[in-house]
Amino acid sequence: MDLDGDGVLDVVSGAHATSQKYDEKRTPVHWFRGKKEGGLSFDDSVPVVTLSGLPPSLSNLLDEKIEGSRRRLYRVSEPGVTKPSFVDLNGDGFLDLVYGEELGMIISHMGSATEGGKHFSDEAKMLKDTEGRNLTAGVYGSPYFVDWDKDGDLDIVSGCKFGGVYFSENVGDAKRPTWKAFVEWQPRTPESSIYYGQYTMQDSRDEMKPWCYTTVCVADYNNDGKLDLIVGDYSKLIMPAEGLTAEEFDTQYTKYRGLLAKSEYDADLAKATLVSEKMGFIWVYLQK
Repeated sequence: MDLDGDGVLDVVSGAHATSQKYDEKRTPVHWFRGKKEGGLSFDDSVPVVTLSGLPPSLSNLLDEKIEGSRRRLYRVSEPGVTKPSFVDLNGDGFLDLVYGEELGMIISHMGSATEGGKHFSDEAKMLKDTEGRNLTAGVYGSPYFVDWDKDGDLDIVSGCKFGGVYFSENVGDAKRPTWKAFVEWQPRTPESSIYYGQYTMQDSRDEMKPWCYTTVCVADYNNDGKLDLIVGDYSKLIMPAEGLTAEEFDTQYTKYRGLLAKSEYDADLAKATLVSEKMGFIWVYLQK
């Protein structure tokens, strides 16, 4: 996207983790400014900052209750595992900074004319649904803003840590967005246990499908005039250890999974049963 309006595409990126101490290399949102010469080349990253000159902070939300749990934001105020977007949420002509983060919130920092519109409000706002609840697709949310239903306002498509694709319709308008609670478009990873990353495991013998840590964008992939879904994911692809027959693997793998379901881990059994490969794929869903 062209963040600074100079006619050259820039790259913006989130980050997996932040630090309590200010550190440019660990700030939650990064900007790589595109150079006017040299084709696709970019300056070194600089932090995207708010009006205070510091990285985005959740400090004003530390007493907020996280919807769906008894937790409050008692941890460090810097957001982690951010998936940023720059969109005009309220139709005032200035880009706003919006990001999903590890607790499942979608946070906005509103842009303004100050400093040429290059800075964003210090105040973090948690997006809410039509019922006043935390608007969330799940932890590690990856909201993507797009006018999916072509009614002139921004809807949201998102992935999350446990997989799947989710949709929130804007039933307000371009200047006063009002989003409905997310509905599931594609199912999440079928594994319910999260012990030892069990939800990330995908049996290599099964039909491959989008797995976990899904991120979503929308584009007309096949140029037919319809918006399509493009989904990135992650999985730990499980394969039988060398020398095991199919029957032996099934027996040992069933035992291994049973232990994990009870929050028990047997390293020797794992080594004798399987090898794993960390994989990520890009999937395309063409709209009918």
